[in-house]
Amino acid sequence: MLMTIFVSCAPLVRVRLDQTIESLPEKPRETVLLTSERVSASGSDCVAYSVQEVYGTQQPLEMLVDYYQAELEKDGWQKLHGYSPDSDEVAAFRRNNDEYLGIYREDAISVRTTVSQLSREILLPFEDIYVLDITRTCG
Repeated sequence: MLMTIFVSCAPLVRVRLDQTIESLPEKPRETVLLTSERVSASGSDCVAYSVQEVYGTQQPLEMLVDYYQAELEKDGWQKLHGYSPDSDEVAAFRRNNDEYLGIYREDAISVRTTVSQLSREILLPFEDIYVLDITRTCG
């Protein structure tokens, strides 16, 4: 019976992830989407779907975090505190109990596979590379 709940919940969570992505603010100036990868995960009581979007930019990562924070807060997102500057995750945001957005450095362990699919030639023109990890759960 529990498996039935996961299976019936999965399509709804995928649709909700698409709604979350569509609701995000416009990308900052001088920012280019380089690749995008969808992933899914299930735990003991929930299903989650994520998309990892890799961006190249000419802006410092700190400026981008400030931009995302200002724009996301307008739409009800809250910045999650407690992340250290040495963490792979530069910043994390949550809206409601089921929407998450993390901003990662390109060398973060959790996003390294997605970034490694890109050739160095594609990455070279950019001052910085970052990853948005957008997640929606069945929450």
